[in-house]
Amino acid sequence: MIMNKFLLLISVVAILFASCVKDDTKPEPEVELGDIVLNEIFSKHPDPTIEGDWVELYNTGETDVDISGYLINDAAEPAGGFAIPEGTIIEAKGYYVVYQPELSISISSGGEDVALGTSDGTLIDYVFCPPSQADGTSFSKIPDGGDTWLNGTEATPAAPNIGDASIPSIFVDYNVAPAAGEAIELVVDYSTSATVSEVAVFYATGDAPEYNESNKLIGVIGLDTAVVAMTDLNVAGEKVSFFVAVTLDGGDVYYYDKVNKVRGMDICIVTTAKTMMLSSPVAVWPPALPLPDYCSVVPSCGC
Repeated sequence: MIMNKFLLLISVVAILFASCVKDDTKPEPEVELGDIVLNEIFSKHPDPTIEGDWVELYNTGETDVDISGYLINDAAEPAGGFAIPEGTIIEAKGYYVVYQPELSISISSGGEDVALGTSDGTLIDYVFCPPSQADGTSFSKIPDGGDTWLNGTEATPAAPNIGDASIPSIFVDYNVAPAAGEAIELVVDYSTSATVSEVAVFYATGDAPEYNESNKLIGVIGLDTAVVAMTDLNVAGEKVSFFVAVTLDGGDVYYYDKVNKVRGMDICIVTTAKTMMLSSPVAVWPPALPLPDYCSVVPSCGC
């Protein structure tokens, strides 16, 4: 499984990057679940000249299903979406994949709702697809037809999905460029088959951030989400950098910074006694801005 590190940089005086975020004020639509489900979504081919979006459906049942006229839409409701051609059947435990340009919708690489419905418009599956990694990986259910969606997985159209559902996949929403004095609030949505015991943020300020163990903020955990309030950090003209740490019940910790590929680097936290190198198994978080080599940002790490 392809993993990613992610370091998020925020400026309180300017928007450093565009963020396409989920609308948390809108409740998720009611779904009438059936045997046919959304199973894998691919958005933004790494070759910009290729229109490469595709969507995979999976039949979780024990019998073949005629899906003629079923609707796939890049919205929270299926109405108005791509209609699957007549005579299309998914075998039991089988797949159906539709590619652009036949697929008449386009999944936003910045993150978007995706809905599946029957021919009469009844919603039978829905997911918010987070921003694409744009590196040839996909957003998929692990295992096929399961309950856990992971981003940054190996693309496997019409074949079993590959990934470890226990490793958290996260999506972060936050208030971009808040007014000076306003708290920076992060909402961390996570998906994992394991139990999350802690979601925390390590933060630093300035152009050459140095992470200190005392600069750790622990989030309030809800249902598959955690809220971290970074208070008293929003000072006019100052940049705040941070990365997210997710701890599972078994003690495994996963670190998320902003490098879009696994670099084999450690995250450097300066403790009161010494510099601590954290060897970090890393899960996925969509990229928003290129980051220089981490060693050039924190040269004291010696990496």
